[in-house]
Amino acid sequence: MSSSAPGGRAPALLILLLIAGVAAGIAALLFIGQRQVMARLQRQLAMSQQQTTQLQAKNQELADELADFQGERKGLEQRVASLRTELTAATAELDRSRTSARELQGRFQTVDEERAGLQGRLTDVIRERDEARQRADRLTEEKVVVDRALGRLRERMALLDRDYRRLAERLVEHASSAVASHPGVNVIGQYDPQVPAVPAPQPQPQPAPEPLNPSLDMAASVELPPIVVRKDQAGVSAVVRGLLVDVNASHGFVVIDKGSLEGVRAGMGFDILRGAQRVGRVTAVRVRPQLSACDIVRAQTPGPLQAGDHVVQNGL
Repeated sequence: MSSSAPGGRAPALLILLLIAGVAAGIAALLFIGQRQVMARLQRQLAMSQQQTTQLQAKNQELADELADFQGERKGLEQRVASLRTELTAATAELDRSRTSARELQGRFQTVDEERAGLQGRLTDVIRERDEARQRADRLTEEKVVVDRALGRLRERMALLDRDYRRLAERLVEHASSAVASHPGVNVIGQYDPQVPAVPAPQPQPQPAPEPLNPSLDMAASVELPPIVVRKDQAGVSAVVRGLLVDVNASHGFVVIDKGSLEGVRAGMGFDILRGAQRVGRVTAVRVRPQLSACDIVRAQTPGPLQAGDHVVQNGL
């Protein structure tokens, strides 16, 4: 029994030793692990302390920046207050400016309307001035033309007066010859009851007289018959007949060889005949004893008149 007891305690001791070894190994492992953890924790703690130091420094910087920002904020608040004051003043000034702008706009519209009215009046005045200038220019031109025409008319009248005197002298000579050859005819156009009436004499061929005026060449080549105006038994004057002795187409008048002695009066109308055709009409405007100046009636004169055309009274 004693021999079996020692043999039975040996395995138990081995087991205990094994357990103790295992426990020691575990403890060693745990210790080593704890040492590693402690080293790691220390490193982390050192890093944490370093970070804490950095964070504190950064916190200090942030605190300094915050203090600066607070100072700047106070300055900005003061600036904002100042700007608000300026804004209030500017708003009031803007309101006043808007009021002034509305007043100026009204005045501008009034001035613009007045300017438009003045512009219209100026345009009218300019147009009237231009029209007046044009009228003045036309009147000046017409005055020049009238002055020239008046000069030509004066020259023509002087020539007509000279021709009239010469024609009167010739007519007196023809009348004297007519009285000598036909004592029953009175050259002043009245019938002499003391002397028996005789037929009107036929004109005798006469030598062509010397031309009085270049414009009267054709009239000078026609022999003028004696002025014989008779009255019939009822006392009614005969129709006046004669010739054109001068034509002034540029001024619209002609001269005929009949005057107040033959019964021509102002306003009397005459037809102008060339052969059997009527070529125009004239109206007496200036009458002398043996010549008359007549205006050409344009509406009834289809063609040009010529010296030598026959003149026949178309009314009493």
